[in-house]
Amino acid sequence: MEGAVMLHISKPLITFFFLSLLPFYTLPACAQAIQWASDISLRPLSPKAGEVTSFQVRVKAGKQAANGFTVVGGIDGKQIFRKELGLLKAERSRNMRFKWRATGGSHEVYFKIVPTTRSRVALPRQLSKRFSVQTTSTRSQAAQVQTRTATRSKPVQQSTRSVRQSMHRSKPVQASTAIAPQTLSSANFQQPVCEGTPLPDIEITHISISGSSSNNGAGGLQIHIPYGLTITVVNRGQCDSGRFTITATMRVQGQGVDETTQLGTKGLNSLQPCRTKNCSDAASSIGFSFTPRHNFAFYEFNIEADAGNYINEFNEENNELSDSLRITEN
Repeated sequence: MEGAVMLHISKPLITFFFLSLLPFYTLPACAQAIQWASDISLRPLSPKAGEVTSFQVRVKAGKQAANGFTVVGGIDGKQIFRKELGLLKAERSRNMRFKWRATGGSHEVYFKIVPTTRSRVALPRQLSKRFSVQTTSTRSQAAQVQTRTATRSKPVQQSTRSVRQSMHRSKPVQASTAIAPQTLSSANFQQPVCEGTPLPDIEITHISISGSSSNNGAGGLQIHIPYGLTITVVNRGQCDSGRFTITATMRVQGQGVDETTQLGTKGLNSLQPCRTKNCSDAASSIGFSFTPRHNFAFYEFNIEADAGNYINEFNEENNELSDSLRITEN
């Protein structure tokens, strides 16, 4: 009789115990909110010391939209990249990429997803990859410098000067910051042949920097002509792009400063495919303004089209372009 009483009393306790464990068993349902969709890739595959190396990884949302996540990355444990994902629609993916000027030796690159809000969602493991950077001899470096100097045009050399000096000649300034397409040049241009529905192919082809300043006497800058970026974007695909956005980011380094600023996001409702090799018939320009606040500093600009990856394109690797400016006003 006593044993029966004990069994009767323990039933509610057992039920309560199992019910209390239910939240823990239901957690895996949210575990796939965000995940890696690729391994880490680097370009060039065998970087050399002094080269700018690009690292990229792809993240993907689960069956529900993902929001409140940030991707960080770095080299040898030092964080040098941070970007918020924003809203990522269900089962859509997005490229995360950063650049680094390589130094000789063995290194390890990593990417990690961190929550920007309080969340109990399980996060994927950190990705890392080891790689080696080739060192070059002093003689080979000198030869490379001579080769690059011989092949550069005069306007490109002007890009290393301060903007105040370059702005005295409007033509060289505009040409000095122009960058040729990195993935599909006009010389080997071929319209992509797609099966089924034709696809667009958005490409940023040029970045032009303008502006003028001088030393204000206190180590800062006095702006004479407002600074700005002019972005040229084309559609090398076979159909209209539809609406997409272009995002501009500025990183400033120098004088103990290392900060990144979002210059803004602007949209285009439509971009028709070009019909000529240089796409001059269907190019579109978008402008961004910025105000440099640090003298003797290096300004790096990164422009990305369709950063949200909402458009299905023939080539996803030509949506981003970078340019830089060094201001040294004495």
